[in-house]
Amino acid sequence: FSSDPKSISFSVVYQESEDTPLDQCKVLIPMTRCNSHKETIRGQVKVRNPGIYTLIFDNTFSRFISKRVFYHLAVERPVIYDGSDFP
Repeated sequence: FSSDPKSISFSVVYQESEDTPLDQCKVLIPMTRCNSHKETIRGQVKVRNPGIYTLIFDNTFSRFISKRVFYHLAVERPVIYDGSDFP
């Protein structure tokens, strides 16, 4: 992701289901301020359990400057090797 005109804070949170209270959600990536206006931030989260994964872009630290966030999200299924190419 990238932001314009300045930095943005970013976090990833996991929630087992919609019924899970927010205080019981697991923080996978803690809130971090990113200089995404200077360089594109890249990364990945390996999902191990079904549920709701929320990407949070936070600008509350900036009282007077609004930001635009540009992001690309891809969801890929894992390749599971079953050994079938051996004779």
